[in-house]
Amino acid sequence: MSQENVEVVRGSYQAFNENGPAGASEFWDAEIVWHTDPLVPEPGVYTGFDTVRTYLEGFTRAIGTWHVDPQELIDLGGDEVLSVLRVGGRPLGQTDRAFEAAGLSE
Repeated sequence: MSQENVEVVRGSYQAFNENGPAGASEFWDAEIVWHTDPLVPEPGVYTGFDTVRTYLEGFTRAIGTWHVDPQELIDLGGDEVLSVLRVGGRPLGQTDRAFEAAGLSE
């Protein structure tokens, strides 16, 4: 089952890159918990499908286009997968400026 969980997580990032939060949300558990980086707009812990999706849709509207590129997906056992990510995008109204960051997601 562990490799299966890794592939589900990989699929959720691919769906996000293709269709934003709406695409990724097809892979979420109803009791999803999303912890944000304290440096992003509206930092906090978001719990539940609708709350997380609303947050990410608002985040996307605020910052523009973005994508998530998993660098490494590590099975932690049970139903947990640790993701080492590189996130990049283009702020709203900026055609010549991009951003990129690295982080972890569990």
